[in-house]
Amino acid sequence: MSSMKKLVLSTLFLVACGGMPSNVVSPKVVQAKAASDLSCPEATVEAVGNTSWKATGCGKTASYTCWTSPGMGEGTCTKEP
Repeated sequence: MSSMKKLVLSTLFLVACGGMPSNVVSPKVVQAKAASDLSCPEATVEAVGNTSWKATGCGKTASYTCWTSPGMGEGTCTKEP
């Protein structure tokens, strides 16, 4: 397959995938939210499911649901009650 054809197919694939929601959120997004919520810059995060995360730090714990979609940038997280 020519390199031009590979490039075109790769581009089409990326464009097609860009329109689909994704549950993949970077740990740094979750860590930043947890650091703010827990008032703890040293908070650590751990994925516990496809969209679920657990944060711990400074003697506190929090659970988050995180997601991303096209146009949302790196994603967003909501602290669970």
